[in-house]
Amino acid sequence: MKGFDELSKKFKRLENNAKQMEGSQEVNFAELFPQDFMRQYTSFSDVQEMFDPIDIDTEKESLEDNQMLQELVRERTQFNDWQEMLEKAVAEYAKRQLFAGI
Repeated sequence: MKGFDELSKKFKRLENNAKQMEGSQEVNFAELFPQDFMRQYTSFSDVQEMFDPIDIDTEKESLEDNQMLQELVRERTQFNDWQEMLEKAVAEYAKRQLFAGI
């Protein structure tokens, strides 16, 4: 029964984690792109290092429209464009949140 109780606790934790993820959430770049992610998929040690040389005026353009960012992503990451990198980061963030504490 001990194994079943442990499994039951893990399922309950998984359920609670999933409930906490419902709806929309604001996530900062440091949470979305942790150092482990940046080191695995890019040549940068953290997301701040990646964005330092880029001049982005978010009132005039989106990140997807910034050519310097797109070039940087193609040249110094494992991704073809910013959207692909963002989608991977979101998927990994969701996985970390879902399995937190399990």
